[in-house]
Amino acid sequence: MMFMTLFLLVKIFSIVTSEESNNTSLSENMSDNKTGRRKVSLPYMVSIHNTIVGKDIEKVCNGFFIGPNWVMTTAHCFDGDKINKTLIKYAVSDYSLNPNTTVIAKDIIKHPDYYNKSLINDLALVRVRLKPAHIKLVSYLLANEYGIKWRKFSEEKSRCITIGYDKNNYNDTKLKVKKIFIRNDPNACGCFATNPELLCGTSRTNESDLCFDNYGGPLVCNGLATGVANRLLHCNQQENDKCNEETYYRFTNLCPYFHWIYEYVDVFPDECFAHKAGLLSSSAYPAISASIDIILIFVLIIT
Repeated sequence: MMFMTLFLLVKIFSIVTSEESNNTSLSENMSDNKTGRRKVSLPYMVSIHNTIVGKDIEKVCNGFFIGPNWVMTTAHCFDGDKINKTLIKYAVSDYSLNPNTTVIAKDIIKHPDYYNKSLINDLALVRVRLKPAHIKLVSYLLANEYGIKWRKFSEEKSRCITIGYDKNNYNDTKLKVKKIFIRNDPNACGCFATNPELLCGTSRTNESDLCFDNYGGPLVCNGLATGVANRLLHCNQQENDKCNEETYYRFTNLCPYFHWIYEYVDVFPDECFAHKAGLLSSSAYPAISASIDIILIFVLIIT
């Protein structure tokens, strides 16, 4: 009996510790402020700098490592004028700096069904080759293999964050984090139509705020890559570049694209269980596992 009691205590402690770890794993390199954004330094984040042919300007996008020498971003990062060179800056929290942690893109692979009018299938893979001494400076963001299931008749919310640089709205080149609620249902994007290949979120802070437009940056739920920032949607008139409860942060849902990504990035999962089977709720798998463990403990106690 004493052994069983000890076993149950250890099990409960491991569940609580696991859940706390999921909630705090990204916070150790952040500093809070009143707007829900955080300054952050994360080794999987990159800034993508496109030099435009014949123009003394560069277009900057966000991206993140999903495997050794592979960066995920949006396809529309490479739309518009002809690009002369694509430079990737990594292991920096402020892309205005000129570090020696830069690399030229070797290949840029857009999703074959990308449509630039509506920004559907808006994904691109960038292949790079890091210096051997720099490999230890970066890490890659693991994929959420259990995803967020499409909910046709409910409006469940997941607590997530999105990360990126946003000079356009903030005139700031430092890495930031925005806390958001994410949904995957027909009404997730408010007045805009949506589908299971897209995720939409709203700010987790109540006050009006400057819009955070970090296209190409990751949507991170339970510490795992779940989507890629696609565009901002506004269901009412903007005032002074402010966002409010009628502003929606739209993301490309990574789950339906696992097989395409796996064709190039062999460390990436080749299937997403939520997309294939539709068996899981919008809660991520660790939470489900914890619930199962708690049920098991309860059964052991009463028996």
